[in-house]
Amino acid sequence: MGKRVGKVCVVWIMGFFFLTLLISSWAVAQEKGPMRYKVIKTQDFIKAINPSPTERLRVEILTPNEAKNINGILSTLPPATPGAKPAYHYHTHREGIIQILSGDATEWIEGKPVPLKPGDLIFIPPYIKHTLMNNSTTQDVRYMEFFSPIPADSVQVKD
Repeated sequence: MGKRVGKVCVVWIMGFFFLTLLISSWAVAQEKGPMRYKVIKTQDFIKAINPSPTERLRVEILTPNEAKNINGILSTLPPATPGAKPAYHYHTHREGIIQILSGDATEWIEGKPVPLKPGDLIFIPPYIKHTLMNNSTTQDVRYMEFFSPIPADSVQVKD
């Protein structure tokens, strides 16, 4: 009986080490595979200097290579120029969520102003005419946008 118990223990221990090796090699393989998570440091973006302060800056933060069902950008909207209006548009399939990180903005939705302050989120479904406008003449609006990853489907419209 003692020899049998000893053999069972040896088999169990070998099985345990095999599973441990298998699990650890799987974990290493996962690190080389698809991304498991991503931390986006918005404070670093808020503090960053726009290399072209009079132009919009757009930085991809979540690409189709990283995620299957969502894309994301960080963007700046330069200070408003008197009389200038951003392109008013809608998307035929894309859904989007915008979060204001800094600055004073207005999202024009179907011709109506929606004031947005830092921390505010807005969801925009397909076919809703919209544009984001910077209310300041001295400060950037910085925002983060996540949207469904589809081919470009922006349709320009007159306001």
